[in-house]
Amino acid sequence: MEKVLTVVVPVYKVEQYIDKCLTSLILPDEQMTQLEVLVVNDGTPDQSAIMAKTYEEKYPDTFRVIDKENGGHGSAWNRGVREAHGKYIKFLDSDDWYDNADFSTLVKRLTHCDADVVLCNINKHFVNRGTVEKVQLVNMKDGETYRIANYDWLGSGNDTELFDFWYATYRTSMLQAVQPLFVEKVFYDDAILFIAPVILGETFSFFDLTIYNYLIGRVGQTMNLSAQVAHAKDYIKVSTSMVDFAERHGYDEGYKKPFVCLRLNIYIRNTFIYLNALPKDQLKHIVKVSWLPYVKEHFPDYKESKVVKYYLTLPYWLYKRFFKWKIEKQHYRYS
Repeated sequence: MEKVLTVVVPVYKVEQYIDKCLTSLILPDEQMTQLEVLVVNDGTPDQSAIMAKTYEEKYPDTFRVIDKENGGHGSAWNRGVREAHGKYIKFLDSDDWYDNADFSTLVKRLTHCDADVVLCNINKHFVNRGTVEKVQLVNMKDGETYRIANYDWLGSGNDTELFDFWYATYRTSMLQAVQPLFVEKVFYDDAILFIAPVILGETFSFFDLTIYNYLIGRVGQTMNLSAQVAHAKDYIKVSTSMVDFAERHGYDEGYKKPFVCLRLNIYIRNTFIYLNALPKDQLKHIVKVSWLPYVKEHFPDYKESKVVKYYLTLPYWLYKRFFKWKIEKQHYRYS
């Protein structure tokens, strides 16, 4: 039977989480024939891949483990996109999981869907706070299909990250046409999904389902503050790739433009914030000579954020006081 949906699960050092993740993908028999799960073993040194292969053995028509050398999260996703056979594709990080009942409904509904992107609600699980936040998308009708360029995204009242993989399911051919989409051997490679589906897609549908359970704040996670500081330079590569993508494919159509401009400017601002972990001389060179001048040249809709203006105008000691407050505010969001 033709595969309706491919789920790509990258695996690296997640043996504590992998069973919960993969178990959430087990559906009734008829739907299992419509589902493809590609577990991409990114050279993990622990037992994660071995554990995943038990699912491949039990459900050989659905689960497939792809072994590859370590190349990072983006490398695993690129491999999954290349090998996907489903009409649609969805990504699931292996420390997260799907709501099984709503996921089953999603697969059923995708058989009759023809939109380029499907958006659903999510749950955010904050480890350190011990709380769960349901993010319910608003001002969209269940089952309705809309033109991306005609929908007022900034006036909708929704999170502007809603095209990222937590919320979205994508037409596979749309992503395969621009491979490799994800920057490899860096953290935060998924950020391209903030803008790429908006730029590439023509239509989206909303399903009032809560599929994705996103675990936030665990030790070793890429959105953990210590990881963000340690991999500050990765933001440069990712933000540059986003600018290049927008320049190459264009984003001027209707409501696409304000959405893409906002998301790119937010990411450029956040890149600068985390670059403050670098020594003073390195930061100065990046902002005044290399990265930021490149961004300004290739992204004509760049808008200088307050934090950059303060850096350029305030004495450095005074600016660092402001920066300390800013980084603490940013940290709370991901803890």
